[in-house]
Amino acid sequence: MFASLSPGPIDSQEMPLDRETTIFTKKATSHSSGTLEERNSYQFTSPQQMRISQAAGSLRASQRLQEEQRREVPVEETQAMSLRHSTPQQPILNHKFERKPSDPAKVISSVERAPTAKANPVSKSTPNLLAASNARTLGISNPALNPEAAAAMNPFSKENMQQTQAQSLPLLNRTNALPQSLKEDISNFKIDGYAKKYFSKHKKGIFRRTVPLEKMLTFQKGALNAPLLLLNKNLKKDALKCFKLIQKIMSSKDEILKCYEEVNQLLEKGVRQGGLRDEIYVQLCKQLSENPYNDQVIRGWTLMSVLTVTFPPSKNLENYLKNFIEERFDLGGHESKLDTIIRYSLSSLIKTCKTGPRGRTMTIQELDQTLQAPFKTSVFGDTLENIMERQRKANPNMELPHILVVLAEAILKLNGAKSEGIFRVPGDAEAVSDLRCRIDKNDYVMEHLTDPNTPSSLLKLWLRELSEPLIPAEYYSACIAVGMDDGKQSTESLLSSAWSIIESLPTINNKVARYMIQFLQVIAEQENQPFTKMTPANLAMVFAPNFLRCPSDNPATIFENTKFEQQFLRILIVGNKR
Repeated sequence: MFASLSPGPIDSQEMPLDRETTIFTKKATSHSSGTLEERNSYQFTSPQQMRISQAAGSLRASQRLQEEQRREVPVEETQAMSLRHSTPQQPILNHKFERKPSDPAKVISSVERAPTAKANPVSKSTPNLLAASNARTLGISNPALNPEAAAAMNPFSKENMQQTQAQSLPLLNRTNALPQSLKEDISNFKIDGYAKKYFSKHKKGIFRRTVPLEKMLTFQKGALNAPLLLLNKNLKKDALKCFKLIQKIMSSKDEILKCYEEVNQLLEKGVRQGGLRDEIYVQLCKQLSENPYNDQVIRGWTLMSVLTVTFPPSKNLENYLKNFIEERFDLGGHESKLDTIIRYSLSSLIKTCKTGPRGRTMTIQELDQTLQAPFKTSVFGDTLENIMERQRKANPNMELPHILVVLAEAILKLNGAKSEGIFRVPGDAEAVSDLRCRIDKNDYVMEHLTDPNTPSSLLKLWLRELSEPLIPAEYYSACIAVGMDDGKQSTESLLSSAWSIIESLPTINNKVARYMIQFLQVIAEQENQPFTKMTPANLAMVFAPNFLRCPSDNPATIFENTKFEQQFLRILIVGNKR
């Protein structure tokens, strides 16, 4: 490479050259003065000056070599030190070329076209070089071979492995650590992972810089400029309105029950517009993340418990949302009010993901009941085992859930067996809601009822909201097989197969299923059909989703199995009473 061309005198003593080379430098002229010819002219050294320069360079090199040998520094490092200590203040053009006196213009032209190189800075590593030399001299860098020590320190040796297992296995048993595969599954469902996949890009400021996902997932006081998720254009205004409603509910100093209008509007958006459900959940998660106001955090989680009862998220968000809620367990202390609400939100979410969304929003009585649900038990949305366990404390002699017997008797007492469209025509929403709230308060008085559709609607709701289906999932395939054989086998054979499944159910499930089948057989009697217009096939169509729940998430499978579920229940209804 070439040294940089800059004006200045030449120190010929620093350039030992052979006879076949010539040194040339640019004259020391100012950039602001001198003609073009003067700036492009060059001064050549004589052969005598070259011989003097060679001798002086050799002498200085030999002196440095002797001095470094006394210090016991290797020759290679001495040369490296010599190169690093070359002064850049002396601009020297160290390009060598064969002399061609006949054509000096070409030489000058080639130099002008040559690229320039920056001078090497003065090295600051001389102490390091000396330290390295001393280390080599003293033998510090030579490895110390000690096979016994190496074997003792080997973590995979037999003795070390046994000792490690003896110490770690009791500790592992005490801590009940999660399996590594489960830890990986949990970490894969962080809410920020969902954000990376489905969040829209938000830009901010004059330069329209992209807002980081971390900031999009944290609490903010101001309004939201755009939806968090990628939504259709016709949903964007509603999405922004939902965020305002969430902010208003969380920031209000009144009880959430007094914000019924705002809560009802938010629930209505989620119930009627499925495309907004994930947006609502993500917006609420955002406002619950790093929120500095404790009262807003409590109100936000209370709102979460209301949402999880009303409608589920999509399958894309389901696992992320479950993980988000579970990570907040013990947020306000174990078994504190906030912790109870958070745990109730997760259990409600799991149930809603199985049963699906509500068909309508809540009345103010239902909202009040939902707000109290985390702190008291209910006969709705629980398992049959838990319902019966609590019932035995008050009525140890009852073998069936009290709510089931009371509602069925109320339907028959109100002449429901001859009421047109019974179980198909819904009851008044407010009347059904009021009856539910009274039953949850352990008030089973039915004398005020006048419409059989009210208890019939609540009976279907109770069965549908059981946290586990009346016929458990492990029996689902056998029931579908019986339904598929309808028309291929005799009625007696199909009826025997269907009842064998019912008899094999757990005790309480068997008792409830038998009671419901006998009750439906009364409604489906031939003498009642002219009044009710409800044949066994019609009743099976209405109640099949309340008896069986398809464990598959595939919509095609669910749709295909629907007819076989109905045929299985119809076989039980038209069969002989047992």
